[in-house]
Amino acid sequence: MDRVTITSFFEDRAQKEFLTALVTRIAGDVGINASNLVHDVRADDRGSGLLPRLELFARQNPAELLGGDRILLISLDGNCKGPNDRIKGVFKECRSLKSLKTSLQDRLVFAIPDPHIERWYLADQRAFNEVVGSAAAPEMPRHKCERGFYKQLLWDRIAAANISTWAAGPEFGTAIAEKIDFKAIERVDRKGFKKFADDLRRAFRRVQSTSDL
Repeated sequence: MDRVTITSFFEDRAQKEFLTALVTRIAGDVGINASNLVHDVRADDRGSGLLPRLELFARQNPAELLGGDRILLISLDGNCKGPNDRIKGVFKECRSLKSLKTSLQDRLVFAIPDPHIERWYLADQRAFNEVVGSAAAPEMPRHKCERGFYKQLLWDRIAAANISTWAAGPEFGTAIAEKIDFKAIERVDRKGFKKFADDLRRAFRRVQSTSDL
């Protein structure tokens, strides 16, 4: 076995661009080269429709999911509910996934940025400025739960940097994630980020233990 497949379900492109780059970085931290990763994205524009699509996938593809070289990554914004409550909600709505939970063991990973992924984009001012432009990063406000708050803040800072953009954020996700200091994300969302990073490292090690990676 010389490949590990990351089957991912994202709510939107902002999650996809940022988290795919973080996955690659964390793989490197445990000795897995990017050339050994296969990013199998099954959803990146579904929003609230992500869970029905995930349930359908888990019901129709159990053998595929249980392959020892596959990690299942599910990303949902925390929406100020915290990772544990959001994960419970996934299993409540996705009965087929719940039935596979034990067999998946450590190869099931959740990314729950709280309250929204855009907060992770803004977490490291140095990285944000290097990618978007000098002095582009805002002072990080205290934790806000308002829907769209961090997305609007991200849009405003990109506009202030006089950058012409059609997506207003996601197109910078990969570059920011490649530069961001993980400790900066932990400072703004320790619970959500630490769980994601620790669980992903554990999943990679599980795959390594049964392969030649």
